[in-house]
Amino acid sequence: MDGLLFQDITARPSEADAAAAYPQHIVVGTDEHGDNIVVRPTTTPRRFYVAGDDGHAATAALVRDVNQCLAQGYDVYFIGAKTTFGNDQLHALAGVVDATTDPAAFSRVVSRVHGVVRERCTRHTANAATERPVVLAVDNIDALRRVVDESGVGGWDELDAQLFDIASTGRACRVHLVFAGRNVPADALDPDTLKLFDRFGAAE
Repeated sequence: MDGLLFQDITARPSEADAAAAYPQHIVVGTDEHGDNIVVRPTTTPRRFYVAGDDGHAATAALVRDVNQCLAQGYDVYFIGAKTTFGNDQLHALAGVVDATTDPAAFSRVVSRVHGVVRERCTRHTANAATERPVVLAVDNIDALRRVVDESGVGGWDELDAQLFDIASTGRACRVHLVFAGRNVPADALDPDTLKLFDRFGAAE
């Protein structure tokens, strides 16, 4: 995913037209032939950008994805296991509801998104098309469990279970998950969660 591009989408929808805010496509990079790598949020609400050897292309793709979702009026939540290369850019952007690289706050952010899913799921599914789209972006997903364990804050099992619930039920209520990182070790995340994702980037 070298030569990553950013498609400038500047129009922000009003509060009244959130249902029209889905981008039809997001350009997250270019392939080896110079062609755009395009994802379509309406059909790929669970996106996992897998890093190559340098480890940066996946984060760059995640940042471009998030920026374009922000430009279309999505509410964005973010957690990342590292404080460099893009993660530090996502804290102060308009439309970011909650963002952190502090392991002690990971549970807070994920719980807020989980609460959105649970609250929306209690309503009739016909209302889903009028909900404002939400994205939970998670960088360094391969390191997340290790960082939580090493921090001593605990709560990984609940965090892992909430990520699975968001991934498995969020699509119906316009809640997206966007991951970036290297190929995830078997014990780093529930494999049933990862099965739900469309993968982009380096081969497994």
